[in-house]
Amino acid sequence: LTEDSVGTISFESDKISMVSRMDATYFSKGNMRLGVEDSVNPGSVVIQSGSGSTGGRVDIFSGSSQTASGGGVGIAAGDGLIGGDFKVSAGNALVGKGGSVEMTSGQSTSDGGDIVFKTSSGAQSSGSILLHGGSGVSKGGSVHIQSGTASTAGQITLQAGEAENDISLVPSVVIRGSKSKDGSLVLAGVDGDVQIITESREAGP
Repeated sequence: LTEDSVGTISFESDKISMVSRMDATYFSKGNMRLGVEDSVNPGSVVIQSGSGSTGGRVDIFSGSSQTASGGGVGIAAGDGLIGGDFKVSAGNALVGKGGSVEMTSGQSTSDGGDIVFKTSSGAQSSGSILLHGGSGVSKGGSVHIQSGTASTAGQITLQAGEAENDISLVPSVVIRGSKSKDGSLVLAGVDGDVQIITESREAGP
């Protein structure tokens, strides 16, 4: 197909493999879809870079715009009797430090973008969010939460949910030091106060 022509390229086979030993570029002026047909035992789609003295990268970019919103990137696991998992993991290291996972929101001349971690609701209970540092032989990984710096510094708020009835276990915020020897819990203010305030709950009917 030439640049100005319109048509369809279709590959149909039990197994399709596209391998390039040199630079290869594929562009489409319309939509492009890579997928596997539905069946009782459908196949998988694998996108993998090459291995070598330095492993190849896999980059996925959406389009930019000067007059409207930039294109989004959506990745979703499949629905089912049990929902599919979505996993992101960095590479392991034979020697040295393992790969890192970094998520950064977009910059702006006005307000920067947000990062939202949120679990979905369930008929019985909702999902949980777990932030956990890894274990090590000499030192375990730390969990560090820090707000941003500006003329007015950002705040950090830890707040439990609201209980809809008195039968439910009253939600609470628990901050606990380590169970190991000499474990401690430190609350410190820098040029300010540390306030621990309890609030009374309105009595029910």
